[in-house]
Amino acid sequence: MGLDYTFLTTKDGRCHLFSNKNILSEPPLDLLPSICRVKNIVTEDLYSVVLTEDGRVFNLKCGEKTYLKELVVPNLVKEIACGKEHVLLLSDFGTVFSYGSGSRGQLGHGSIENQETPVLIEALDGLKIHSISAGGWHSAAISDSGDLYMWGWNESGQLGLPCNELQSGKIPMEEIEIICCLPKIIELNDEVVKAVCCGSRHTVVLTG
Repeated sequence: MGLDYTFLTTKDGRCHLFSNKNILSEPPLDLLPSICRVKNIVTEDLYSVVLTEDGRVFNLKCGEKTYLKELVVPNLVKEIACGKEHVLLLSDFGTVFSYGSGSRGQLGHGSIENQETPVLIEALDGLKIHSISAGGWHSAAISDSGDLYMWGWNESGQLGLPCNELQSGKIPMEEIEIICCLPKIIELNDEVVKAVCCGSRHTVVLTG
């Protein structure tokens, strides 16, 4: 669900669209090649992204004319996640790519620069990632060994790191990170992380 649109996918991989006029498209949107079946659609304020069952990824633009633009990714993609202004892609090799706004370090490339196309998060290269999540302006990834990595905006402590809002005056300012531009492993007392879900300014983690 986005600001003005809601997408539904059917069991046969077809796509329906609700617009802000509350109209269900019929027949289903015929935007993909006939051989493509939709696996998942994620949408947020700036992006709507389509993942097909054969691992291809498309940006979906909605307006008077709705169209798809395929993204160039070196590997097949198995999972996608959208933040307010950025997108994460998880490949079938366990590598993570990101693009969009980097204003709060949410892309994980060591800077706050934007990226128009998917770029490999090199700080996670060498790890096999099995799950990703994107919050408002922060990101998370879980490795095969159950370690949690987080990066991006930490104003409200959503990275699990010290923050001004919750710990002002309790710890030295130099230990507080408001923006973390590179993935950082989060210590959870040796717990194995099973799942993570990022909200706008919070994160929920399941261990076990």
